[in-house]
Amino acid sequence: MEAALVTIAIIIGLYYLLKVNKSAATLKEDSNESINVNNVNPQSVQGRAISIQKIIDESCLLMYNSKNIDVVLSRYATCKFYLLELQNPDFTIDNLDEVMNKVQDDAIHGVGWALQLGWNERLNKIRDMKTANGKANNAIKGIKYFEEEIPKIPPELADGAKEWIEQTKGLIVEMTAKDGEYTQMLREADIDIPDWWKRHWNDMIE
Repeated sequence: MEAALVTIAIIIGLYYLLKVNKSAATLKEDSNESINVNNVNPQSVQGRAISIQKIIDESCLLMYNSKNIDVVLSRYATCKFYLLELQNPDFTIDNLDEVMNKVQDDAIHGVGWALQLGWNERLNKIRDMKTANGKANNAIKGIKYFEEEIPKIPPELADGAKEWIEQTKGLIVEMTAKDGEYTQMLREADIDIPDWWKRHWNDMIE
């Protein structure tokens, strides 16, 4: 089962590698021209616009390449905050709509990337543990991370990453199955099975 889960996660990753194959360097190069400030005066206003551009560029890079959903969502919130500031009439931004679309596209990619790459990373960590207790504790920690973070994904990102979210939810159900390999792993390690782990079961373990 472990090999099957890894294979499924790798298939998800291949889609992203083939569909969107931007390097961090390319993204940085593209994003440097994402906001055009045209003869904005006074100088302090222009400086602020450039500073905001830098924050958005850096946040997009982190969203695009992160293995962690919480990082993607945190940086997406940062971008939204500063995009609101750029709507101030003091700024003259030629292509603000394009910038806003780019931020959302990068965030959607980031969610999908973090789901598949983060899943692989946590699954490999479970597999690499030397003791039954280590495997069981990392299984709980890894799966709980996705259980907690997936519901936090905003609707506008969840719509774009729906396929990958549903895929990950399916893997969670499979891994926490009552008679599944990972549930048995917890039993063998004599670790209490958390209530959230059991929520997909038809009945409860005594």
